[in-house]
Amino acid sequence: MRMLAARVMYNYFMYSGGTNFGFWAGNSWKTDHSFVTTNYYPKGPLAEGGAFNEMFYVAKACDQLAANFQEFFCQSRMVESPIKAEGPVVVSALQSSKGTMLFVRPAQATEVSQNFRCDGQMPIRWSEEHRPSIQIREQPGVLLLPSGEKLELAEGSAHPIMAPFGYRVSSGCKIDWANATLLGIAGSPEKRTLVFRGHAARKCLISINGQRVDFEFGKEDASVKELGTARVLGLSRELANRAWFVDGRLFIGPVYVGERAGKNHECWLDDHETIVHVVESTGDHQQRRVGPTPAQTRAVALKQWRSCLLPEIQGGGRGWRAIEGPQSLEQLEAFYGYAWYRASYYAAQALSTQLQFTIAADRFHVFLNGKPCGVWGRGAQATRDPLPIELHAGVNDFVFLCDNMGRSSEGRANERKGILGPVVLGAQLRELGSIERFSPKAPPSDNYEFTTYRAFNGSGLAGWARQGDNGSGLVGLAWTVKRSPNERFLLGLRWVPQYAWVLVDGKLVGEHGGDLSLVNGFAFKEFLLPTDDAKKTIRIELVLYHGDMPTPEDHVKLYSFPEGSELTHWRFKSWETPRVEGKTGAGSPVWWQCELPKPKLPGPLFLHPEGLSKGQVWLNGRAAGRYWDIGPQKTLYLPEPWWKERNHLAILDEEGRDPEDTFVARDARVPTSKIVL
Repeated sequence: MRMLAARVMYNYFMYSGGTNFGFWAGNSWKTDHSFVTTNYYPKGPLAEGGAFNEMFYVAKACDQLAANFQEFFCQSRMVESPIKAEGPVVVSALQSSKGTMLFVRPAQATEVSQNFRCDGQMPIRWSEEHRPSIQIREQPGVLLLPSGEKLELAEGSAHPIMAPFGYRVSSGCKIDWANATLLGIAGSPEKRTLVFRGHAARKCLISINGQRVDFEFGKEDASVKELGTARVLGLSRELANRAWFVDGRLFIGPVYVGERAGKNHECWLDDHETIVHVVESTGDHQQRRVGPTPAQTRAVALKQWRSCLLPEIQGGGRGWRAIEGPQSLEQLEAFYGYAWYRASYYAAQALSTQLQFTIAADRFHVFLNGKPCGVWGRGAQATRDPLPIELHAGVNDFVFLCDNMGRSSEGRANERKGILGPVVLGAQLRELGSIERFSPKAPPSDNYEFTTYRAFNGSGLAGWARQGDNGSGLVGLAWTVKRSPNERFLLGLRWVPQYAWVLVDGKLVGEHGGDLSLVNGFAFKEFLLPTDDAKKTIRIELVLYHGDMPTPEDHVKLYSFPEGSELTHWRFKSWETPRVEGKTGAGSPVWWQCELPKPKLPGPLFLHPEGLSKGQVWLNGRAAGRYWDIGPQKTLYLPEPWWKERNHLAILDEEGRDPEDTFVARDARVPTSKIVL
């Protein structure tokens, strides 16, 4: 409403949240624990499948004004308000040849006059950082007419209104003033219908052609007043949500008015009896009481599931090919979704040890000799620390189910997915020891990423000086670590929002772009450190830009592993639909399948993956998207065109949970009854 009052054009992002079907969801940034869901923006006005979210009606309350009075907005100019307001509100005005529209909206703390009360009490004051309390916001706003009369606003002070003042609707109809929003105008020049919106508990006060009238705003049915050549309809805010100006006609009562059917329109109704008003372009007004058409709405339980073991867990399945060590999924031309890696390690004797990925993304289920060992990487139930494993004497076979969780949609991330560096055994967390702080005089490098980061986080180094950094904007942290012969190191940064450089023995070995999405967008990173066998110590330096790190032990991790502990004999296999029946193992990914007829439910239809963990859903071979029990994704949209008379539903659940509690249900917010009016 502030934008409308300023004659500003606007649009929405996102109006419809939409669905990231299959593996098309991108990735979010900043932490290991935030992701882009299958439903991209669940709070958008238009929900998946066409239902209206709460935000739809919030947007509609203003959008209808923009559409119904577009000619006025195009021809108007901002003027000083011809009347004043009292209470916790501010008033502005637009004026055109038709007259004036007053925009009265709730005031921010800095906008409210200290003498806003009109009851003679002492003024209320508050600081700029605090907005008015709910109690204050509920106090009525008041318009002061030139006659001295006070008009209490029809929507209190909690909601903005657009009230006409000296506004000429047609040659024979002029609105002198009103205390409510003029939502729109219908009918013909000879018989105008004026639609006003207000709070159901308040009075509508208006003057038309010098004739004053007051009435209530209908909550279930419109209040109707006949004033000579004008008809006035009073709608509560709730009823205004069901008012539709369509092709020169006005409908009040339907949940939605859709396509034209000849001279009439499809009207979708709630599941209860409704009074529908129709005002024609000729000015004719009719109303009728209509009842719903019963529809099947009960959810469909999904039973008779068949489980299917993934043969790749045991090293089986077709399509494995040898690769020369770890390679990214992009190099292997597997750009989306799941993929498989295999490798092996020969142990001279049985051994308890730990496995660590050095450079890998995003998430990996680890299997050793056909048994699950844990999950490494991003997100819930996963770790970036070494995984404990038990080797047996001889050749040990490792299988990794890689989950590519999508790429960042912002910036210059240069992301690569899959296993990009050695996977090693014998890994352990090393103590960094005492920390040395120093003051770098200049950045270790000045490249595109750092220039971008600096541009968006301060115009210069001195612009982001912090306490203890000698005014340069740079902070230095250093550790000197003793090393054993043939010992290698992996440095991990965890939730480090600053730009950072990593140096070993004075030489730059890598950079971390912080949490700025335009650089790489991730506040975590691993660095495989070079070592010199001739030296018994290694000096690790971390240079930070844009702030100090108060507790480095929480954010900087050092792992060590012996030289020559890498897995070997690498193989790769792209994902394919499993074809082997067999027993399923607890904690392992399981492929579930069931056959079902098309549900006898009006759409839109959604799968509720109750009781499942994390995975993907396919309907008749089409990937519906990801689910995860950590939320916020609760359902998966199954579009109407995907359904057949007989249907095949498949689920890959990464923990192998049984889908016995899953079901298909419709979005109850979408109406099922339709009449043509």
